[in-house]
Amino acid sequence: MSFWPQLHLIRARQDTEGISLTYVLINLIVATQQLGLYIHMISFQYKGAPAGMINDPPSFGDYLNLTQFAAVWLGHFTLYAVSSITSITASYLPNSFLYLLYLLPQTAWSTAAAALIYLGHLTLHIPPLIIEAILPAEGPDTDAFNDRTWAAAWYWAGHTLYLNHLISCLGFLSLFAQAYASVSRPALGALSVEGLRCQAVVFTAVADDDTVQDSDLEAFLALFQDVV
Repeated sequence: MSFWPQLHLIRARQDTEGISLTYVLINLIVATQQLGLYIHMISFQYKGAPAGMINDPPSFGDYLNLTQFAAVWLGHFTLYAVSSITSITASYLPNSFLYLLYLLPQTAWSTAAAALIYLGHLTLHIPPLIIEAILPAEGPDTDAFNDRTWAAAWYWAGHTLYLNHLISCLGFLSLFAQAYASVSRPALGALSVEGLRCQAVVFTAVADDDTVQDSDLEAFLALFQDVV
């Protein structure tokens, strides 16, 4: 729901002026990275390999965390899709044909480049996760190459040792892209201040406790019973 004010404003204005596509794209990449890693942890842990952050078998709290990551990813993906489509369709609004010839190619190229970048990032998640799902949990002997252990090790090492740091830096730098898009205009345009406030409140509350554990749920249920 924290994405709704921004999506509503884009739909009402029918443009994305003041919103940096780079900022939206990198936020989507960050959300995809978090969701992919958590899917890896929850699926690999379920097959008996220690992941450290997931119960074996996964608990209700683990699946609740997975739902949380999926909801954040869905919000960022929807915002990215709406921004991309709106930026292209808005190019058809001017009546000047010469202006259309000037604006549309730039918008189409930037949108296509962003889509290719995101598809490239998806290839770092989807194929390894599919391989993990296809390979057996335990091989016929002690050789790790006969089961999913080797695939999980490569995926985890590649993302946590290298890709995570790069994406974290890009996530921070994307703030400057949005700041430039905002200060370079006399008005905020399609950027929703209410949406930013909602996301700040929601994400701060979520970051205050990164994962929901069963003990947290038990404490909440006990408190609820006392109140009732």
